[in-house]
Parts: sequence; C-alpha cells; structure tokens
Amino acid sequence: MLRLSKISKSYGSAQALVEADLVVKPGEIVAVLGQNGAGKSTLMRVISGAEQPDSGTIEIDSRRINRLNPQTAMRLGIAMICQEFSLCPHLSVAENLTLGREPNAWGWLKGRRQYAEASVLSQRAGLQADLDRPVARLTVAQQQLTEIAKALGRAATFLVLDEPTAALSQPESERLFGLMRELKGQRVGMVFITHRLREAFEIADRIVVLRDGRTVFESSQTTPEQVIEHMLGRKPEKTESHRNARPKERQPVLEHDHRGFRWAIDRGEILGIAGLVGSGRTSLLRSILHRHPAGYLPEDRKRFGLALSRSLKDNLTLGSLHRHGRAGWIDQKSQGRAAKRIVERLAIRSQSVEQPVSSLSGGNQQKALLGRLILAEHDLLLLDEPTRGVDAGAKVEIHRLIRQLADDGKAVVLVSSELEEVFALSDRILAMRDGRILGEYDPQAQDEVWQALLG
Repeated sequence: MLRLSKISKSYGSAQALVEADLVVKPGEIVAVLGQNGAGKSTLMRVISGAEQPDSGTIEIDSRRINRLNPQTAMRLGIAMICQEFSLCPHLSVAENLTLGREPNAWGWLKGRRQYAEASVLSQRAGLQADLDRPVARLTVAQQQLTEIAKALGRAATFLVLDEPTAALSQPESERLFGLMRELKGQRVGMVFITHRLREAFEIADRIVVLRDGRTVFESSQTTPEQVIEHMLGRKPEKTESHRNARPKERQPVLEHDHRGFRWAIDRGEILGIAGLVGSGRTSLLRSILHRHPAGYLPEDRKRFGLALSRSLKDNLTLGSLHRHGRAGWIDQKSQGRAAKRIVERLAIRSQSVEQPVSSLSGGNQQKALLGRLILAEHDLLLLDEPTRGVDAGAKVEIHRLIRQLADDGKAVVLVSSELEEVFALSDRILAMRDGRILGEYDPQAQDEVWQALLG
C-alpha cells in the first residue's frame, strides 16, 4: 500500500500542497481530480521522488520512506508517466524504451535483445511506429504511447499516470484502459490524473479531489455533479451546449482547397474538424496557416506555442507588440496593462504577469496561448486542441470564450480529440480520415460522423 499523509509543499510564498492525503492499495485505480493549480502534478512529483515535501510522511507497505528520490522510487516499484514528455528526442523509439536498463554483456549492447524487448513493450501499449525512428519525428500521440510503453517495462507495483490520454484518440484511450485493467488484475496500484470526468468514472475504483492544495473529497460512489462542485468549491454555473445564434449573412473569411475538397468558413462561425489522431487534422491547420494569415494555437504548446524562458506578460503580448511601442521601443507599462487585462478576463492563475510562463500549470499555459490570440485580434483562429490539459471548470470557461469570439465575428476552425467537444461547439463539421476530408456534416448527425471516421 502507498500512503501519503499530511503532505505540504511550497514554492516561495506559493503554497502548492497543504496537508494533502492520498492512499493507493494494490490492484486499485485512484483518479485524482482538481482544477489547474490544485496541486495534482506537485503531489505526483512527490510520489515519484522528483520533489521533496516540506512536511508529511510517505509510506510503502507500512514502511516509512524518509527521503524519496527518483532512483529510490523506481527501486521501490514506482513509475511515473508525466504530463510533459520525458523522452530523449534524438534517440530512437527502441533506445527510449530500454533507456537505463539496456541489455548488455560485459559492457557491449545487445542490439537484437534490445529491439526484441522494445517490440514487446510497443505492442503492449498499442504503439504503431518504427522502432528505429527518432522520437522527435513521432506524433504527439505516438510520443505519449512511447512514455506508457517505457513505464510498462519497469515492472512497476505502483504506476502514476499524469494526463496519459490527453493526446490519445478514443480507440487509443480504450486500449490504454484495457492495459490498466490488465495491470490492476496483476495487483498494480495506479494513480490516474485526468481532466475528463467520463474517463475517471469509467476506469477508477475511487475518486479523490484536490482543491487549493488540500484533499477535500474522496469517494468510491459519487456523481460528476458532486465532483465538479468539490473541485470548484461551489455549484457550477450552467452553460449552453450549443450556440443560440449563427450569422445571418455569409461573410467568407477563408476559402480553402484540401486535396480536391473545397470548403469555406464565414465570420462568426465555428467549423469543427472531426478525426481520430493521425487523420491529418493538424496538417490541415498548418496548410491553412502557410497560405492565409491567422492566429494559431498549436496542439503542443511547449514545442510550438510558448516562449518558455520568457514571462507571462511577454508571451501574452508576443503577437501584439506593435501596439505597445514606437520607433522600435516597447512601452512596458502599456504591455503590462494589456497582459493584466487578459489575465483577469481568462482567470489565469499566476503570482504576477512577470512570472515565468514555464512555472504555470498546463491549463494556465493553455489559457495564456488563447489570451495571446485575443490580444492579436486575428479574424481567423485555428485552434488545435484548445482544452488539452485543462480542468473541467476551465474547460467551461474556454468553451464560453470560443463561442464569444465567434459571436464577436471571428471565424474559428476547431480541432479536438474529444469529439463531444467538437459536436457541442461547432456550427458545421468536416470529417477527416487518412489525410482526406470525407464530407461536411451537421453537429446533430453524430452517428453519421462516427461512421465516416471509423470507415
């Protein structure tokens, strides 16, 4: 049994954890939920030994662990799949899967055995990729599956999964859940962090809720409404599932030809792109970006979206600096005022706009990217996974924001791995498979969309 009792952790004046508790039994799946900044990732880093708590105790099988570090955690059977990848991009898939435990004889690498072990692990995780390919050349979904396969190779007795399905399609997520059930039958205890309530209720034996660094709720029998109320500390506000109005007159912002399929999008319209991971959705957005001026929110915010070494203020105003300067000089006060307005509007949790954007939680980093697009005032917005890594409360806010942007006359092209999100937000839907657009669908025709996607 893994037990964390009264765990506290602070970073300067910011209190990340306040006497948080967590218990995981062998063969049990515990879902840990909470808003962005609630302390979930910090608690997981404590479990993995990456962070030392300021106070509190950690016990494994009734044995108290005084100073848990990553090496000790691995030796005790704790493996962690991080929300942000911990892969070596220049190494191959096979080399990443066996990193740190390479088969060798007298210091010489056994390449065939390494390849065989990597092949078994990739098959268990459902990873379909060339084992000799550098990880940097994999898609986001393939990199996530590589992380899962790597963790499976460590014979873990406790597995920590931090947003493992964030970049996976529904079939890939179901395959992962099948693996989790298999591991559960082998008495492996698992901590499962997710922002998707449906997943938590589907796979977890027990749900734990963190809020402001504290464990505020724990139950094996609860409802989504109760969980959201404990996450927010209040009853959630109701939101419309579909927009109330569409633009009455057509005002095309973009006309595009994709491999022989011509389509257009008007001002005030949300066009959803439905497709499974690997269907070519991101390539479609990038092809648009190469031909038309647009605001782009990438699916991988750290590689393609954020300037991680810069402040929140710099990241928010990166696309609108021309409004805050003259003759090549930036007006710092004007820039700061604009950043503070968008921080308040989007409820971005930060100590100040001067805080490094790299120190924000994943959800708040995503809000910062959306804030940059708002300040840049683009007419066409390309949103690739806009709610990836965002908690349930923030997701409602972002949905409302996307609708508001469309109501203000923006043309929004939306890509999301959560098809429910595409159905709920879109005015029209284009379905994609194998890099081609199959046709245009009404958001209400969900069965037809699914049939098109699955062939």
